[in-house]
Amino acid sequence: MFEKLNLDDDYSIVSDLSRMIEKDQVIDRSWVDSPFEWLMRAPSATKGAVGKRLTASWAEARGIRVNSGTGTDGDRIMNGAKVQIRMSTPWENGPYKFQQIRDLDFDYLFCLGVSPHSVHAWLFPIHLLKQHVIGKLGQHTGKGASETSWIELGPSYQPAWARDYGSSLDRVFDLLSEHGNPA
Repeated sequence: MFEKLNLDDDYSIVSDLSRMIEKDQVIDRSWVDSPFEWLMRAPSATKGAVGKRLTASWAEARGIRVNSGTGTDGDRIMNGAKVQIRMSTPWENGPYKFQQIRDLDFDYLFCLGVSPHSVHAWLFPIHLLKQHVIGKLGQHTGKGASETSWIELGPSYQPAWARDYGSSLDRVFDLLSEHGNPA
């Protein structure tokens, strides 16, 4: 292996090693030709901002009233309700993992799952998250963590309590239309 390396300088050594290692890697080609392929190269913060923009734009296109949120607690106001938005792409084991769920002042959590050739969504009222997620599914320090939580979801992977709250954008549209204003 080392006899094939260009040993002139460290950059050449490391770049040659990189090329050799690359040949052994399994490349995920599922995102090729996806309208979301570019998103896979974006930094995390950009993905979050794109998720908020995609969600708000989709809601507006479907006729849902959307306004800017009220700071960190509500990303957007949809049909009069404060809505936090989280986006995820599938993790290696399949489901989406929606992160940074906190006990803040919002009415609903909108989870947008983006796969190469499909999208999924869930809309959870805050009271349901407090029952099943917040303070129970800790993100950073295991199940005992309380500062931030996360939830794993997928079209065929949903806890029983989550099944009535989405998986399709059509279902989330119905929920937003029916329950948009919690007052």
